[in-house]
Amino acid sequence: MEQLSGFTPLAVIILLLGVLWIALIVVALIQIAQSTELSAAMKLVWAVIVFFFPFLGTIAWFILGRRIGDPFRS
Repeated sequence: MEQLSGFTPLAVIILLLGVLWIALIVVALIQIAQSTELSAAMKLVWAVIVFFFPFLGTIAWFILGRRIGDPFRS
């Protein structure tokens, strides 16, 4: 198989996975911002977690965040 402008197949796969991961981070941040169950403080906490810990934060949001809501909301 011939290389396309210097990209190996592995590099293309890694690039596509990186783009997919960035898309998941953006989707998580949008869901956090649009959540009606979270207070402003909890939205900020989740956004900081996703932004500063993109791998674990995004996974945590999709597994935990959308289900538990805001434990501090009255």
